[in-house]
Amino acid sequence: MKTILKILLILVAIIVITALGFYFFVYNKHHVDYSKSDVEIEIRAEEIFSDFVKNPLAAAKKYNGKVLMVSGTVDAIEQAGELTIAVMIMDEGFFGPEGVRFSLLENQANLIDIGKPVNLKGLCTGYTEADVVLEHVSVVAQ
Repeated sequence: MKTILKILLILVAIIVITALGFYFFVYNKHHVDYSKSDVEIEIRAEEIFSDFVKNPLAAAKKYNGKVLMVSGTVDAIEQAGELTIAVMIMDEGFFGPEGVRFSLLENQANLIDIGKPVNLKGLCTGYTEADVVLEHVSVVAQ
């Protein structure tokens, strides 16, 4: 009976240590402020959309995971729950407008005038076969 108790205590200790490690190294992890990050690539919205449409794999290698500054004209601002999305429309697809979609940081939508040129900086996270997606996006002063 004593060996079973020892094994159970060791398992409980391992579980506690694992939970604490998860909390300190994953859950409590420092998050990057992309609005203060350096821009790695400056590009026009038409160019990045065209690159992804022509060759999604090559464009993904070139842009995904990088902080981009995309210039263009915002055609619409959408609200999806708590998420605010700016859209630069490049094409009319089968399921609706296609282009570049930007998940805006809080209070950034107020800085955008629809139909006027703007520079937006954010992390490129990929292509959905309809839209190029950037997250953690902020407006860059021109």
